[in-house]
Amino acid sequence: MVNALILISSIILEHQLLSVAPYREDTASTA
Repeated sequence: MVNALILISSIILEHQLLSVAPYREDTASTA
């Protein structure tokens, strides 16, 4: 049960990082 929660949370964190990465690159290139 705990392993499943950790796995789900890690997947959500990775998805958020992947969705934020392009935004960071755009802001860095314009800055």
